[in-house]
Amino acid sequence: MKNHYEIALGSIRCFADDVTLALEEVNFLLGLAMRDQVIDKDEKCVLADIFDRVNNDTVSEKTFSRMESVRKKHNF
Repeated sequence: MKNHYEIALGSIRCFADDVTLALEEVNFLLGLAMRDQVIDKDEKCVLADIFDRVNNDTVSEKTFSRMESVRKKHNF
């Protein structure tokens, strides 16, 4: 299975419990993307969509900061 499909499926489980993301969940999704040491275009698309579903009012400051640093580092 391609990583971007696993990321999308993983996000469903993450959002299912409380409709937001915790830092551990963000790190889990990033771990799926980084298994091959690269976040490819499809993985970036899926992660961007997931990150766009939350904002700094719905996640902790630490989680939001982590998502923003990933966006900047991987250009998405």
